[in-house]
Amino acid sequence: MAISSPGEAVANSQDILTQILLRLPTKSLVRFKCVSNHWFSLISCPQFIAAQVRRQGTPVPSGLLLNIDYLPTPEFQYVSFTHSNHPKFDANPPPYLSYLGVPRIKILQSCNGLLLCSSAYLTDDPDFKNTAFDFGIPHDFITSVSEDDCGIRIFVCNPITMQFKTINLPSDEVGCAEGVNMAFDPTHSPHFKIVCVLRSSNGADDVYSLRVYESQNNAWKPSLIKFDPPEATHFGAPVFFRRAIHWYSEEQTSLCFDVDEECLNPIPMPRYLTCNTIQYFGESRGHLQLIMHTTSDVEFDVLELKEDYSGWRLRHRVNLATFRVEFCDMYGVGSEWFRVSVLRMVEAEAEGQEESELMLFVCGRLFSYGLKDGSLKQLMCLVPFEKAECEWENAFPFIETLCPV
Repeated sequence: MAISSPGEAVANSQDILTQILLRLPTKSLVRFKCVSNHWFSLISCPQFIAAQVRRQGTPVPSGLLLNIDYLPTPEFQYVSFTHSNHPKFDANPPPYLSYLGVPRIKILQSCNGLLLCSSAYLTDDPDFKNTAFDFGIPHDFITSVSEDDCGIRIFVCNPITMQFKTINLPSDEVGCAEGVNMAFDPTHSPHFKIVCVLRSSNGADDVYSLRVYESQNNAWKPSLIKFDPPEATHFGAPVFFRRAIHWYSEEQTSLCFDVDEECLNPIPMPRYLTCNTIQYFGESRGHLQLIMHTTSDVEFDVLELKEDYSGWRLRHRVNLATFRVEFCDMYGVGSEWFRVSVLRMVEAEAEGQEESELMLFVCGRLFSYGLKDGSLKQLMCLVPFEKAECEWENAFPFIETLCPV
């Protein structure tokens, strides 16, 4: 009787092979699909993907994808997080989005490993020249894709597996699309939803409504959810948190949309909020955070939404006045050149472990700011000094997942 080697025993045992593969990083699993047809089938099957999602638990970003204006699309800047939350350039970045096969790609949202993207075409620009556009859906673009490919096309893609799905905006409604948002939670369901915020005019008043797309049915639901949002609600900067899409506003109240119950609920905003003070709105490790300027452009508060949604609690106060002086002296520039953008708040894993940090974009350079001890570290230079503009709305967490689209 022939005695098999340990390697053959593993290869011939589905259970042992599955348990080994489940312990590997997602990028490695994508590469290992090429080993054999058997491995490809095993790693691609829904049961294996569901088991990997359960094993990983709450998705944690491994880096940031940056829409930096001066870079040509679809080549976005990618910053990888290593241990201790310190970013670095990655020798093996995720594939860029050129496989979508369309020009002028822009990331609209990142949600637990899937990206919501758009490619815009001006109705009077069939050659697709000078078609830059802001996040969200601008009013001067038509809201459906016509036969000559003018309009806006929406994509949901997995940048790790390079799978994607093309989704047309609902064309049977009169009005403008104010925002297109995604809800995806692989620990809850393998399917995703798209929420389109529509605005139409009814005489002197604007009427807002929601349409919901369900990936399992590959269709927009026929029903409209009408509502009256607070003024200055930002539908182009969503945060999917606790099974709801959250939007911030510059009023005392904002809204979130429960994707299971398909209903809108109010969110309190900070009492001392004023126009143009919000510098960051995002989620990290189960906490919803909001960062806002206080008395000057180098002082801001880090706030966290309370568990019961009754209000916001102050987590940290940040003052970068000394850093501004040191930075301007170091680079020989005036203070008018100094501009800080918060790209990401990286929450510590647990109390007593790695310190929570802010990722700051300052004049083309990336800095980490320790919220506990106020330490500042320059991590890398991202873009030339004179082309240095990047806001938090253009920094998207990159999460590795095998989830299909």
